[in-house]
Amino acid sequence: MPRRYEDRKKIVEGLGSMGSMGHILWFLSVIFALIGFIIEVIDATFLLTTMSWFLLAIVIILLSIPFYIGWAVAWYLKLEEK
Repeated sequence: MPRRYEDRKKIVEGLGSMGSMGHILWFLSVIFALIGFIIEVIDATFLLTTMSWFLLAIVIILLSIPFYIGWAVAWYLKLEEK
């Protein structure tokens, strides 16, 4: 039974979903960073402290990296087939 990364067809089929998930997580991290910045400017607390919003943004952006790597590998394999 082939592993996930050994099945080229499955990887190429996941091209759109991996890129979309990476973009969603990236935009979510930007939103969290903006919330942290706005909270810092108005000197308030909205559910979390300012540093917590920034750390949450960093964690989310780090979680998006594997999706971008998977997208890049899928794109490479798709171009290699042509």
